[in-house]
Amino acid sequence: MGSFPIPQVVRGINAAQQAARSVNPDVEFDVVWLNSWFSPETEESVSQ
Repeated sequence: MGSFPIPQVVRGINAAQQAARSVNPDVEFDVVWLNSWFSPETEESVSQ
């Protein structure tokens, strides 16, 4: 999950994906944008 699709957040997601691919080239990420900096209710509903 990502808060907002801003460069700093996208950069972190890209770094995590590249690190995961160095171990498992077939790994896939599904990014969900929450459009909020803090929203536990939304995070919980999206993760289920």
